[in-house]
Amino acid sequence: MNRVKKPSVQISDEKLKTENGLLRKKLSSEFGMNDIHSMPDCKIENDSLNYIYEWEKQFAKKKRIKVYDRIGKPDFIKLEKLTPDKVAEELERLLVIMAENAIVLNCICDYDDSIIYKFVTEELFHEEIDDIRIKGMNTNFIYEEFYPNHEYDIRELTKYFFKSFLDVDWNKKHSDFQLADTIVFKQKQYKRDEFVKILLSFREDVKPVMLELIEIENVSFDIEKHDGTVNGEITFSVQEDAGYPAHISGDFKLNLKFNVYYWEISELNFPGLE
Repeated sequence: MNRVKKPSVQISDEKLKTENGLLRKKLSSEFGMNDIHSMPDCKIENDSLNYIYEWEKQFAKKKRIKVYDRIGKPDFIKLEKLTPDKVAEELERLLVIMAENAIVLNCICDYDDSIIYKFVTEELFHEEIDDIRIKGMNTNFIYEEFYPNHEYDIRELTKYFFKSFLDVDWNKKHSDFQLADTIVFKQKQYKRDEFVKILLSFREDVKPVMLELIEIENVSFDIEKHDGTVNGEITFSVQEDAGYPAHISGDFKLNLKFNVYYWEISELNFPGLE
């Protein structure tokens, strides 16, 4: 016997608008939220308001829980008791259990499985989080926020600086996150705003078009002294007056400072910058 499938119930826009109004009042009276912007789609707005209300309701309880407790206290083997061939398998098992309980660990760089397994079982499991359980919401951790990968950060800063400076309309907003407050250029110190003028003048005179090659040859840093160095080779194209592109190639060197939060360029030299 075939069963007739019941049609899904569609809630009218008028009913959703009424419910949305009530949710706004509850958010205002219970949590003091008076500045939530309305949305043109009633259903999307309803989902959003319900999500916000549920989050605020659970957050107001200020309940904290350890990651290990949140994921159900699964059995696991200490790293030193695992054979090397079992580490990857056990790590994957724990990461799946975490994901099933809305806990996600992200790694920007690649690491040996034993390093991540040790981190998960000896550190992350002891981290406390807000005990908020809402369908579709994850608590995300990034390994590098616990153990910064300074070499990776320096390489990314270097590539992003040259890419943005030689490829796009680089401006002061870029410099605020790339350059230190004081820059050394040709053994002379400049305030960042002063040095930005030098860089912008270079762009006007040389007319860079595109970064074609960047090869980072060496990265070194001393985190205790908060300084570092990176050098390598770059090639970029420029627009000549006749309209034909030319190419500038040579060695570059950047000195860097770590400002407790991220790396900044404190001295730079690259081909064409006079």
